[in-house]
Amino acid sequence: MLMGQCREPKNTGYGAPSPRIIGIGCNGIGIGGKDAPIGKFPYQVSLRYNGKHYCGGSILNNRNILTAALCVGRFRDRLNDLNNLKVHVGTNFLNESGDVYDVESVSIHVIHSLSDSDDIALVHLKTPLKYSTLVQP
Repeated sequence: MLMGQCREPKNTGYGAPSPRIIGIGCNGIGIGGKDAPIGKFPYQVSLRYNGKHYCGGSILNNRNILTAALCVGRFRDRLNDLNNLKVHVGTNFLNESGDVYDVESVSIHVIHSLSDSDDIALVHLKTPLKYSTLVQP
């Protein structure tokens, strides 16, 4: 389980960028091992459970976040846990909260359990994101 852990994702062979290049890794968002400039990736979010980062995601629009099904699968049948799942936007750093949004529900690809290639999910927010220079799809 990924909760509270920070692990490198497995190589899928589909050319997804390494978290060392783009994305939230164990030490925050990085470009070639350096801190990303503030606002460089305004679509990137941090999914946090009980205040701890465990997965990243991308803003699709003001109510939906794209992430891996592996990250949110446990919430499909445990709706009470959604109260402890938060989406943090507008910051590059894991030690900063940025703006915090509550999760209304999650939707997971219907055949995710049959194939790793369908590891995709949507996180639906209770309230719309407020776009800014640091928060954009």
